[in-house]
Amino acid sequence: MFVKELEADFGADMTRRSRRKQAQIFVDHRLWYDAIATYSQIISENRNYAGAYRDRARIYAQLPATDALANQDMKEAGRLENH
Repeated sequence: MFVKELEADFGADMTRRSRRKQAQIFVDHRLWYDAIATYSQIISENRNYAGAYRDRARIYAQLPATDALANQDMKEAGRLENH
């Protein structure tokens, strides 16, 4: 069960790397809202980290309703990578 994965690897004081691992566990288990929330948390703590924008965009791109959000995140990731 994925709960054991989360409990084993993550404590209250998480680094960006551990948050990304946590988000990937959510993605692996198709827990989209949790994955989006985790990527959003990473972004709020690390505004200049292109990887989180790119990862969140991949989830947003799966639905027509959030396609504009995917495009916005990919543009931001590209801007940060070329900055």
